[in-house]
Amino acid sequence: MSEQKDDHNNDNDDQINIDDQTNMDDKINSSDQLNSKAAALKYDGKQAPTLVAKGHGALADEIIKIAEQHDVFIHEDPILIDVLAQLELGDEIPEQLYLAVAKIIAFAYMLQEKTPEASN
Repeated sequence: MSEQKDDHNNDNDDQINIDDQTNMDDKINSSDQLNSKAAALKYDGKQAPTLVAKGHGALADEIIKIAEQHDVFIHEDPILIDVLAQLELGDEIPEQLYLAVAKIIAFAYMLQEKTPEASN
């Protein structure tokens, strides 16, 4: 009889572990949302790309949502977002980022089967 009781207790322990894992997943998801970051660049083909939006948490989620609604290419790069987050809105990207951002823009153009407008 004591063996059955131990098995029953083990089932409860397993349930507690499952609940703990669910709670942990919820905390991780909430933490991910709080730690999420986003930035938006505008590129006219004539000047360096300019930072037009940035934010973290709910604001980052909103930036991403708006980009998705407008079929804007979204690139995930934690290192790049950390650098962009240091810029002020309206700032051009620093020269050190030209190559990295140019590759992203070129890839986005390729995916959309677009080409940059010819500059005059």
